[in-house]
Order: sequence, then C-alpha cells, then structure tokens
Amino acid sequence: MTIDTMTLLAYLDGQLEQEADYERVEQALQQDAGLRERLQALVQQSATIRSAFRAKLEEPVPPQLVAAILNAPWPQVQAVGQRSKPQLAVDAAAQPAVDPAPPSPWRRLWRHWVGALLGGPSGSGNQGGARSGAGGAAAGGGASAGAGRGAGLVAWAPGRLLQGVALASLVWVVLLLWVWPQAVPTAPRPHWAQSGAPVHDERVLTALQAVASAQVVRIGADTLEVLGSFERAPGQHCREVQELRQSAGAQTQTQTLAVLCQTPDSGWAVAFAASETVPVGAFETASGAQQAALQAFYEGLGTVQFLSADEENARLTAGWQGPAPRP
Repeated sequence: MTIDTMTLLAYLDGQLEQEADYERVEQALQQDAGLRERLQALVQQSATIRSAFRAKLEEPVPPQLVAAILNAPWPQVQAVGQRSKPQLAVDAAAQPAVDPAPPSPWRRLWRHWVGALLGGPSGSGNQGGARSGAGGAAAGGGASAGAGRGAGLVAWAPGRLLQGVALASLVWVVLLLWVWPQAVPTAPRPHWAQSGAPVHDERVLTALQAVASAQVVRIGADTLEVLGSFERAPGQHCREVQELRQSAGAQTQTQTLAVLCQTPDSGWAVAFAASETVPVGAFETASGAQQAALQAFYEGLGTVQFLSADEENARLTAGWQGPAPRP
C-alpha cells in the first residue's frame, strides 16, 4: 500500500475504506520518521486553514439571504413518470425476448379494484388462463389443450376471490375517507401571540432574528410583516410585527398586531398582542382598537425611539447582541 498525501488525508478524515488500511498506515508511521513529518505538516496546514476562515464561518447568515429564501416560491415538482428520457433506436429483432417483471402486489390489488368496479374478470386470472391454454396448444394434443383450459379456470377462480376481497377493501377505504374527516375534528393551530408567553414558532423566530423592517414573510397563505424595531433597555430589543393567518376551513382570517422583546436567555417573548378576525382577502392595516391598545402599551413604556434602517441593519448583522449603536 502506497502512503501518499491523499492516503494520509483520508487517514486524518477517517475515510479509508477498510480497517486494515488504518493498520498499514499506523505501522508505516511507526517505522518512517519522514512519513510522520508529512502527517504533522498536514495537521498544521489544516489548523491554519481553519483558523484563517474561522471568523468568516462564524458570521451570521445575512438577513437579506434568509428573507430571500423564506419568500422564495416552492419549486415545481415534476412527476417521475413525466420526465423525458432519451429514446435509443434499437433493433427489436436483435433483442432477446424477456418476460416482463411481475406487477407489484399494490398494482395487482389496483387491477382487481378496477376489475371489480367494471364487473369483468381480473387481469391476472385471464393471463393465467391464456398462458395455460397456449401451453396446451403448443403440445399439439387436444387433451393438452383441454388441460390448459382447465388450468385457466383454476387460475381464474382465485382471481374472482381476490376480486371480491379487493371490492370489499375498496368499500372500506371509501367509507374511511368519507367518515373519518367528519368524525375527527381538525385541531386548531396554537397561536404564538399569547401575552407574556415565549415564542416557539420557528417562522416567527426566524423573522425576528433575520428579517429587516418592511419585509413580508409568506408561509403558504399566511403573511408576517416586520413593522419596526426599538431598544427597550440597553441590550434588550423589541420588534413590532403584524401577522395575517388563515383560519382552517373558514372564510375568515386572524389579524394580529404584536410587539415581541428579547428575553435574558436570548429568546423572544410576547410583550403585547392584539388580534381580531377579518374576512379572507381583506388585508388591511391594524384596526383603530388595535392601534389604540398598542399606543397605550407604548405610553406605558415611556419614550420609545425606533431604530433607523442603518441601526437595525447593524443589529441584524450582530444577531441582536449588545446595545444598539447610536450616532
């Protein structure tokens, strides 16, 4: 085994293919001082590279990139069966005859379902009878042909039985799909805007940490807009947001105006929240009642000075750590 540089790198990364390769490298290292020096040089080189890029790797993800990812549309997924494949011109006569692979159990069950609905014999029974009959005819005797037809009837009978089972299972599936949604009510999604509660909603946390003011985060039919940021106390920042959340199966949506502030454990908690129900599609600014409640909350805090765009950008870059810089 040749101990070259690539082998030493694979040894350091734990990427050698077999345990015996590790033993050979370690044995060579014990016997060859020059090889040990090469290994030590690779270790030092790796440490130097990590040290050079450590500051860059520890930088927070730019909020503009996070916002772009959150607002990007879902990619269109193309069905596997619709993918175009290159067609090769092949002489069919030159290809040996190959029996098609037997259908999967699910495909056979589906065929029996369709056969049961159409009232005809199942595909597997017909194919069994045809193969048996063909085998009898190929033997050249009438008795053989009769035996083939008998075998076809024998193969068809279990097909009828499986067809009945398939029909019964299909009825059960239809009943289950029809009755279950009506019998089991859909549990409502818990709302994050509970006054004084810590925020655990990942999309809200991501918006608080990485999205600049005046940006709208869209998750499905829901929207979350960051309206502004301010410093409640040195090192404690708050952000004002407005969310529009669709109500499942209803023609209404919940509009929430909230202020969320940092907690000592570097999390976020709801300091103020006011919600109301509005019709679907009616995106409006917060109502007079919501604005009045928010104004009363700000008056209770005292003087509130919102951060400028540059100040907020600096806080986003720093991950909302430390006091906000002032000009």
